[in-house]
Amino acid sequence: MRHPTTNPSALDGVPPSSALPHSPSGRPGGLVPGAAALTRQDDGVWHLAGAWTLQGLGSQPAQLDTTPHDAGAMQLDGQALGAMDSAGAYVLQRWLGSAAPAATLQNWPAPALAQMAQMAQMAQMDLMAGVPQTVPPAPQRPTLLEATGRSAVAAWQQALALLAFVGELALAAVTVARHPKRLRWRTALRNVQIGGVDALPIIGLTSFLIGIVVAYQGADQLRHYGANIFVVDLVGYAMLREF
Repeated sequence: MRHPTTNPSALDGVPPSSALPHSPSGRPGGLVPGAAALTRQDDGVWHLAGAWTLQGLGSQPAQLDTTPHDAGAMQLDGQALGAMDSAGAYVLQRWLGSAAPAATLQNWPAPALAQMAQMAQMAQMDLMAGVPQTVPPAPQRPTLLEATGRSAVAAWQQALALLAFVGELALAAVTVARHPKRLRWRTALRNVQIGGVDALPIIGLTSFLIGIVVAYQGADQLRHYGANIFVVDLVGYAMLREF
């Protein structure tokens, strides 16, 4: 739906005002003041009035079910629209159907525009949910020749990377050997201390806590098989593989 300033869903095609019964007060269908109403004027514009809410809809949904809307773009004027909630927006959106995106809303209050925009978004989501999803075909298993080629390429790339690393290390060693003063022994030893001796307390604490967890969980499972004596071996192997 289009609007001069905002673009929510709109109504298109309610019977002209002359097609609906009028009460002596001039209100279509004998509606009480404030009830939802939809009329079409001679200029072809549909006018909404009253409260398009759960309490104010009354018999309007039944009337819309028997009211055809115009073919093509429609104009809906909401200057006399009192209020609109999700119920009114749903009734209007359902009546418009596929013509909702082409409808133009004029003089609508901001809350009503927000309700129509939300209802149009939900209708679009329902439409997308109904579209069957295409499942991509399962990847084909590579042939023996293809698998061998890929493995050879991967091994060659790893060999080149290792060779590049060894080459850079050799160049750095030659540079240090030619200029021993460039090697910062104090910084190197400090890094060794931080990553070695200073890291022992936190590594010991982490190993102790992980060992407790593994021992408790392993003991509960091994108890079912009468293998509680292997808890120590389990913790030892777990710590060896972890660190």
